[in-house]
Amino acid sequence: MQRQQQQQQQQQPTSSWRCSLQATINWLHRPATSVTLLLQLLLLLSTNTAARGEGNVGCQFVRTLCLQGSEVCYDDNIFGKCIPTTGVDVEDIEKTPLTEEQSRTLATMLEELQGAGLGWYHPYVQCLYKEHFTH
Repeated sequence: MQRQQQQQQQQQPTSSWRCSLQATINWLHRPATSVTLLLQLLLLLSTNTAARGEGNVGCQFVRTLCLQGSEVCYDDNIFGKCIPTTGVDVEDIEKTPLTEEQSRTLATMLEELQGAGLGWYHPYVQCLYKEHFTH
């Protein structure tokens, strides 16, 4: 009975549809059959690519996140954000410290992402951080 309730809770959709990998992570932790093992492998192969979009966050920790030749790492007082080398006035970029709520959210996110084995390059990690911590 308790196991069935846990499985139902894991199958409930998350509130964030833009970055809904949490539902996928929960799904990956379910007991697997041979079909779901194959699907899990395909999912991991398709999503475990480097985040190639502009404006990645986390470059203070991973210097290679920014697009070489077109971006530099800007210290935003949080993680560092990749910004274009031209056309952006750094004076216009806010350097706002995290609120208490954002700090709690960050701690929870870091714990969950680390537990799932996802690093700064993963597109889901980039999506989450951009959604929650960029101004």
